[in-house]
Amino acid sequence: MHLFSENAHNNILRVKKQCEFSLLKDLNLELGTSYSTYSPLMCSIGKWNEFHRENLFEILPSQKLFKFITDSKLLSKLEEILTSNDSTTPLDYIVDKENSSICFTNNNNSIQETEFINLISSASDIINRSDPLLFSLYSRMISYIFPIFHTSGENSFTAFSTYRMMDSIFISPNIYSSQYPEIDYGIHLIHELGHQILYIWQTYDPLILNSHNTSAYSGVRKTYRPALASLHSAVALDFMLKLCHSMQNSNIFLSTENKYVAHKIEEFSPSLKQNLDSILECCSLTQKGRSILSEIFLLINNNTNLTFQYRNAL
Repeated sequence: MHLFSENAHNNILRVKKQCEFSLLKDLNLELGTSYSTYSPLMCSIGKWNEFHRENLFEILPSQKLFKFITDSKLLSKLEEILTSNDSTTPLDYIVDKENSSICFTNNNNSIQETEFINLISSASDIINRSDPLLFSLYSRMISYIFPIFHTSGENSFTAFSTYRMMDSIFISPNIYSSQYPEIDYGIHLIHELGHQILYIWQTYDPLILNSHNTSAYSGVRKTYRPALASLHSAVALDFMLKLCHSMQNSNIFLSTENKYVAHKIEEFSPSLKQNLDSILECCSLTQKGRSILSEIFLLINNNTNLTFQYRNAL
């Protein structure tokens, strides 16, 4: 198992620790330093010198329980380092083209720090009460949560993760138009956890063969994307559904909230089915990639009315 069992979580954390040790060792050799504690910033290999010069590896070490970063001076310094000198796009070192209007600081917005922290804390509490095992992994995988804004001042919601700053989630602090924002933020946080876990497995195995030359449907973006991005979409949707089913089974909500969660399940399930069908049709998976997809099939078949048929690819 690679995603949800206690044994899977132990394996994920073991591989994560190996990755962190390797990065720490390589950084110390490269810079002639003697850091003893891993920092998520160490994933940004091309920025080692700049982070070291600003003492940011020690300012942002790996955390046992995630921490909110709302200090404007620190965010400004990070944005400066993670933006290329000749770039007009903030954070171009970690942000893909689809999120090219994202920044950490924006004169048109202000971080409502208490509101932001309370919202994420409430969402995290929902995860914990719904699925303690999943929360345990979430709290051990994520060190930092960073607020992000649209450079245009647009007040829409965005969240993302990146392999160049693993252990970190980037998420809009605004409470967007939602009837149950704590539930939605919990779902978004677990969506990002799915990305984080797949990043860990990618350090161990390519998962998809010839992925750079293959595209498949993304159930999240509702369009064809590079094969690995499609696999990330499937895992993220699977984690979202896992949390939603746990919410339903935990009896922590009123009937109106349960109806909202049921609506989310109805929304995510067919998207995941189309995502998985496309991966199986378009992609050649490694053995570990097939194992991960098999686990997704198993979880969904046990929790929804949709029936996924195993194919020869698995």
